[in-house]
Amino acid sequence: MRFRNNTNTLTKYFIYAILLPLLLAGCSTASEEKMEAEVGSSMENTETISEQQQNSEQEDADVQELKERCREIALCCQDLFFDAETEETDNFPNSTLLTQAAIDRIEDKLANAGYPVINCDSKYPSYLENAEGLSEFWNCVNCNEAAQQEIVTVSSYGRLYYYIFQYINGEQK
Repeated sequence: MRFRNNTNTLTKYFIYAILLPLLLAGCSTASEEKMEAEVGSSMENTETISEQQQNSEQEDADVQELKERCREIALCCQDLFFDAETEETDNFPNSTLLTQAAIDRIEDKLANAGYPVINCDSKYPSYLENAEGLSEFWNCVNCNEAAQQEIVTVSSYGRLYYYIFQYINGEQK
């Protein structure tokens, strides 16, 4: 009987000796495949991060360009804003509005400088001066071509608003 126990023990060791290398080989193959998948995924993530960084840098450059354009427009009529006549408003205490004459002078200066300006008057409907560019913009959009259109408007509260419409790669921006 003692011999039989040794046989069972030897058989168990034999089975373990055969299964253990097979299990380890299977685990290492799985981990190599997993590692290759992780490396591939990591490379894709690196490419995505690189693309995002490039997009972010492009967006930063676009924002800087917009800021510069806004400064340029503001400097064009800065003197008129500082010297503009104001009047008290009935609706908001301690607030002043630019007079219509002051707004008209600012709009005229911007229009003469070539900026497309929305001419605003409380008595009449607003309209776009120098509107030729808007017509060209819509023609380009209809032909699915890249286009850009700027519009400037002056608020009675003494604010300048700058709008830019862009159509790039078939998408409105």
